[in-house]
Amino acid sequence: LMLSQTNSASQEVQAEIYKKLDEFHKIHDFNNYLMYIFAHLEPTPTNTEIRMTAGILLKNNLNQNYGQLDTIVKTFIQQKVLSCLGDEYEMIRKTAGSIIAATIRVGGLPEWPNLMESLVGALNNPNTDARYIDGILCALSMVTEDSAYHMCQSDGQGGPERYAEVLN
Repeated sequence: LMLSQTNSASQEVQAEIYKKLDEFHKIHDFNNYLMYIFAHLEPTPTNTEIRMTAGILLKNNLNQNYGQLDTIVKTFIQQKVLSCLGDEYEMIRKTAGSIIAATIRVGGLPEWPNLMESLVGALNNPNTDARYIDGILCALSMVTEDSAYHMCQSDGQGGPERYAEVLN
């Protein structure tokens, strides 16, 4: 219910929601809840806004607190967000791409081994659904745009040769 009120025109409602969200950030599993809502809430037009809000909140939390997250939380997010790349709603696919890009931007590619290979491998699979291809291309675009500098460094990420080979 709270996430559905995030776009309320009332400043009092907005202030109340902001206060509650600030308190929720202290809950250890808050990011898991956001990921669960984003990935598993029934995909209806009404729920799409709630899912998108959960995804944007998650992305912002990753940008601000990625280093403090437990490995199990990071792994849960990585496992669940990939399935959202094939969602029937384009905004969910784009939000999933932004979550992936944020994870790579703040954690680096070593935090998500074989991500690029998995995404490109799915593109090369003739059975991959068109919506999933759209989501993958969106995610790859965001990752390469946001992390181009880091991808070109040779410090443990394989350097540009690795990614040129993967993307070829």
